[in-house]
Amino acid sequence: MNLLRTSILCLGMTCMSAAAGPEDAAASASAPTAPGGGQAVVVYFSCTGTTQALAERIAAATGATTWRIEPTEPYTAADLDYEVANSRANREQQDPASRPAITGNCPAIAASSIIFLGYPIWWGEAPRVISTFLAQHNLAGKTIVPFCTSGSSPLGASDTHLHPLAPRAIWKPGKRFSGRESDRALRQWLDSLRLAPVPKR
Repeated sequence: MNLLRTSILCLGMTCMSAAAGPEDAAASASAPTAPGGGQAVVVYFSCTGTTQALAERIAAATGATTWRIEPTEPYTAADLDYEVANSRANREQQDPASRPAITGNCPAIAASSIIFLGYPIWWGEAPRVISTFLAQHNLAGKTIVPFCTSGSSPLGASDTHLHPLAPRAIWKPGKRFSGRESDRALRQWLDSLRLAPVPKR
């Protein structure tokens, strides 16, 4: 992922005031009921809009609600400049213990049994705000389905590195998307997860 290009895109987007992701409608406090009696929520962090777009497609395909992770201190273009050794994102990504503050907690978590967790790949890992989200929520017994977006970077171990932050959750293998996948490819992935039956569009 070219984070210099990403930082330029981020600077002009309204997402800088809300989790470095484009604006969308606020999530409802209660998630819709999925087949089988479970509930699902798509939690995501997005900067350029790629992860948000995928999160919304997953929500539409599964009947889930969405909740955007919002950093308390929005990221600026300078923060995301990977060519500057001391930039904020560089410092955070180089420190596994970093926990950037986020705004609020996801109200749908308590009633949800399935959590789709989306993020862009930064320096081969999930942004540290994802770690903050996991640390702030009780996810014991929840099924977590990580997904990430990137132009070229692979998933790597970005998903398994998150497991210690929610050790009592049930983790599904992560999946990397370019953001250009067809609805059919997305459906095949959802079906392969073998979760509660997912409604067809």
